[in-house]
Amino acid sequence: MELRFVNPFKRGISRYVADKFGEILLKATSNLSYITTIRNVFYVARELAMKEIGTFYNDYNSFTQDFYAIFRKHQPKRLRELLEKFVITEPRGSWINPTMDEEKVLGNRFEKIGDRIISVEYGIELKKANKVIVVEKRGLFLAMVANDFHKKLDSVLVCTQGYIIERGKMAIQEIAEQYPNLPIIILHDYDVNGILIKETLYKPTKRRDWLVLNGVKIVDIGMNWEVVRKFGLDKRAEPVKLKKQDLGKLQYLLRNGIITEEEYEFLRNYRVELNAMTPEEMLEWLEEELEKLGLGKYKPSQQEIDEKAKVLWEERITDYLSWEIQDVASMLINEMLGGLLNLINELKRRATEILGDKIKPPKAPEINADEFYEALKERKTLWWEDLLDEILRDLAWERKDKIREMIEKQKQEYIELLRKDETIQNIVKKLVKAVTHFHRAGN
Repeated sequence: MELRFVNPFKRGISRYVADKFGEILLKATSNLSYITTIRNVFYVARELAMKEIGTFYNDYNSFTQDFYAIFRKHQPKRLRELLEKFVITEPRGSWINPTMDEEKVLGNRFEKIGDRIISVEYGIELKKANKVIVVEKRGLFLAMVANDFHKKLDSVLVCTQGYIIERGKMAIQEIAEQYPNLPIIILHDYDVNGILIKETLYKPTKRRDWLVLNGVKIVDIGMNWEVVRKFGLDKRAEPVKLKKQDLGKLQYLLRNGIITEEEYEFLRNYRVELNAMTPEEMLEWLEEELEKLGLGKYKPSQQEIDEKAKVLWEERITDYLSWEIQDVASMLINEMLGGLLNLINELKRRATEILGDKIKPPKAPEINADEFYEALKERKTLWWEDLLDEILRDLAWERKDKIREMIEKQKQEYIELLRKDETIQNIVKKLVKAVTHFHRAGN
């Protein structure tokens, strides 16, 4: 067996290890028979390098950050999936989408039957989301999830757990590969490094050239000075003493017109965390900013509403009216068999299927888009299709009396229809046999 990985390095120990990585991985996993850890890969690589060239990385962190993070990022998706499957690394954060109530871990996730790996869950699932919001801090992510931000904003939330520079870029790359042109929203604190975060993510270097070359749509919405002033967050600011390096960055921001003199004086002495905002303030801010960018909660067009309403109405009218159809089905079965088979579930299910297929649904109701938007605004946790489903279910309930009247008028026809159904005939034979047996046993 031979594995051929891409080598993004031109010199040094990294080039050597990348050239040998297929051999290293096969040894660490016993020819892909076992799942291993990145630390074990480190030891296997060190053993080989010391034996052949007499040098290696100074420590484990150098191997994982200076080599493995870059090496893995440059592999095609097929080989990255192979690494995800067989090399366990520390979790790179968490994610959640609007259809989920609990977060999932970014990183190694697989299922097994006995000793055999049968599938790998790789990357995130967009589902009912039109954007991704990336945050660093675990506490903030958990608060956003607890307050249903992912549902209220129609967004996937991704937490990189303090690793926005390296692990965050890896998560962003995986998302961008799955969903090209999907907006990826970056949130950060208002401080020197927060303001520079977009450049940190997007400026071409050997660590992050993929994002630039592939035109990933990163949207940095802050926080910024305007937000700080609007919510009075300067009164919740945290005092800081800038290091010489950070002071140089701050001067760079002023010199290039990225910040004003007023901001410069503030940032020399203070910083404002995202956590300084209350959840209500943060939701208000995000809703407003995302609306400006055309990335607010998804609003279907009138045509989308009309088309989806028609499809849902036709597909689910039986579900919407199942309680009525079941009552009618029970009545017809009881009358047909002299009331001896009251509430027999198997017969009810079959009768419901037959009547549901036979009954022609009323014309789909018209849903006004403006009224729908107002309802969507009030029910922020609902995806628009789910809200439409609820509205149609309520409208179906309002029409239940008309449906019952229609069935009553054709009552005899439906009884004959049920009589001729082969499945019902077989069930009745079994029931007659069972009742006869019961009667004889009773005598």
